[in-house]
Amino acid sequence: MTTPVDPTQIVIGAGEAFVDGVSVGPTEANNILTITPEWFTPQFNGIPGPVMGTDYVKKEMAELEMTLPEIGAANLALIHPNSSPATYVVSTPTTLAATSLVADKVVKVTSITGLTVGAPIDVGAPGSVEINYITSVGTAGAGGTGVGLLYPLGLSHPNGDAVSAPAATSISSLAGTSRRVALAAYHIWELRVPGLAGLLKSFVVRNAIQVDAIKFEAKDDGALAPKIKVQSRWDGSNSSVSPWNIYNIPAPA
Repeated sequence: MTTPVDPTQIVIGAGEAFVDGVSVGPTEANNILTITPEWFTPQFNGIPGPVMGTDYVKKEMAELEMTLPEIGAANLALIHPNSSPATYVVSTPTTLAATSLVADKVVKVTSITGLTVGAPIDVGAPGSVEINYITSVGTAGAGGTGVGLLYPLGLSHPNGDAVSAPAATSISSLAGTSRRVALAAYHIWELRVPGLAGLLKSFVVRNAIQVDAIKFEAKDDGALAPKIKVQSRWDGSNSSVSPWNIYNIPAPA
């Protein structure tokens, strides 16, 4: 007897990931949804195994694993939920107000307009530019307190060399000031896998947060694409709402 096959119910492909309905861009490798219930089953004397009808769900969660090669500001904030994003604008171009020597960690500048603590900073003329990061912003001029740098300079730069802060984004940890993750860090993650005839398989993980270790691996034969694992949470105000759903969505009329 031949077994009939309905190809519209066969899911093939990695799909596309969304957060709060917005695509997070392409993914790499396999996208994996795991639903994990934890059971309690009593053991009765005289019965050699678990008894049907006595299984009790202690807890349940859903996890969605994926690898994200696009690590712009928005995805970085999702990857580390207890972090603070920052956006740095281009500073007003300025110059050194005094010669800077090798190993200096403070540079004197003619203007501090637009320079911000934490921002990257370029020091030096073309061909000898050093990338550094601002740790403090003092006062301008040769006699001012200058701009503090994260690293000591590796080169000497004469008075008048260019100094500028490029546009940049960053994230940094909040664990030193706040270990409680804000409610805004929880999101609805969704994996959509299109099928035949316009059908769609959708895997939704609600109130989810990234819980796994974050590893950035730079290599010559692949993208720097961190693998993440987002884990569902129950809504404390309404525990009747499932933290995960699997949808079979028909093609639009």
